[in-house]
Amino acid sequence: MDKQESSMYSRFYPEYPDVISVKQMGHILGISKVKAYELIKTGLIPAKKIGRQHRILKQAVFNYLEKTYESVQ
Repeated sequence: MDKQESSMYSRFYPEYPDVISVKQMGHILGISKVKAYELIKTGLIPAKKIGRQHRILKQAVFNYLEKTYESVQ
């Protein structure tokens, strides 16, 4: 991650920790829990299952949005 990306990431939902829940990911992306699980299942956003809950790196959501934004332009 270069300096500019690091600066953008530091402002990316600072109220959330670096490891987030599916519900938090849905809130960040503005999608339902079902759609959030679909993104995880298809591998578009990597997640780890810890016990019965999935945990997602906030950086993975940031990267997903960057990749999606780049493909639109």
